[in-house]
Amino acid sequence: MEMLLSLERARKSAETSYTQNPLDGDNLARWGRALLKLAQFEHGAESKQMISDATSKLEEALPLNPKKHDVLWCLGNAHTLYGLFTTDMDAAALYFEKATMCFKQASDISFSTDIPNDPSNDRYRKSLVVAAQ
Repeated sequence: MEMLLSLERARKSAETSYTQNPLDGDNLARWGRALLKLAQFEHGAESKQMISDATSKLEEALPLNPKKHDVLWCLGNAHTLYGLFTTDMDAAALYFEKATMCFKQASDISFSTDIPNDPSNDRYRKSLVVAAQ
């Protein structure tokens, strides 16, 4: 319950901050992450809508700072979750392809800009392998 309240506060805070500075990529990323995590507490259509909203915020954040590999990784997770909620297999496959591209980009950026032994590199690599399956 505490986690849910904390995520809801983070979502509301990001929403408020957005009205003051809609070009704050870090805030948009926080908002998207909060929505993505909140979606886990919802069911069915509500969860799918929250994932869609999270995707929108993360996609809005990305052009503001395209080298943020963690935003790409979260966006890949959002596409994966949305694909899991999609009953049409062809449509779901498109979301999994988008997820794979996001994980690949996150991995490429992370390896080119971070310390080679950064733990996020392994997380991105594993996400890429799972998404490709």
